[in-house]
Amino acid sequence: MPHLVLEHTANIGEELLSPELFAQLHSLLAELARVDVSNCKSRAVRLDRFHVGDGSTPVAFAHLDVRILAGRPAELKAAIAKRCLAVLEEHLAPAACRLDLQITVEVHDMERSAYAKGVIRPA
Repeated sequence: MPHLVLEHTANIGEELLSPELFAQLHSLLAELARVDVSNCKSRAVRLDRFHVGDGSTPVAFAHLDVRILAGRPAELKAAIAKRCLAVLEEHLAPAACRLDLQITVEVHDMERSAYAKGVIRPA
């Protein structure tokens, strides 16, 4: 916990999804939500097949799904979404030079009673 899943269209370009992007998002969560950075898990999911609108213009999108343990106020979740959006806009700006780029962020609660975590370390 937390889990970040960034779905993005293939036309954005993998070079824009640098390790620094996730490191910055992890630091932001540590600052705002007081989570331990070592518990943050992020992944990018490239979407090769997608369709936006009527398909007539070169369009791209990125959607960040942030999942954190429940119990935080709505104002904090809104702040997390807003700050994550700013980070994504900064990192993905070069793609906007050639594409209509839509970026969205959604923050979800993970119910503590329905979340389990195990850690297996090398012997």
